[in-house]
Amino acid sequence: MPKTAPSLITTAQASKVSGKNWRTIIRLVERGDLSPAQKLPGLRGAYLFHPSDIEALKPAPAEPPAETS
Repeated sequence: MPKTAPSLITTAQASKVSGKNWRTIIRLVERGDLSPAQKLPGLRGAYLFHPSDIEALKPAPAEPPAETS
């Protein structure tokens, strides 16, 4: 039985998952802070990302303030 490749997501989908603007995702790639799994052919070929890489971009949940007496 052949293994299926994990599904990749587009920049627009990455933007929704991470809560960041699509242009921020592109800037992260251009700076080398985020590596796409694949770039489609052409001058304006789309970037495709592993969902787990995009999940890592989500901000950590804020901790509730500690109660003081």
